Amino acid sequence: MCLAAIGCVRSVRREQGVLLAQVDVQGREMTIGVDLTPEVQPGMYVVVHAGLALQALTPEEAADALALRADIAAADPGHG
Repeated sequence: MCLAAIGCVRSVRREQGVLLAQVDVQGREMTIGVDLTPEVQPGMYVVVHAGLALQALTPEEAADALALRADIAAADPGHG
């Protein structure tokens, strides 16, 4: 099963007409497309799936989602 991840935006840039962001996802830096969420700025959180930011999150929403994911992983260590 593919799951979306929560990432913290580190920087945003436009490259060859495409809006990109450098994002930290669970300690892993990755470059993702943010054309679907052009409002993102460094320090914001996004839902990342398949190399794209699908939704911007408030810090509170991100904290809640990350806490829920941690709870699920703790309950079933084989699927965290």
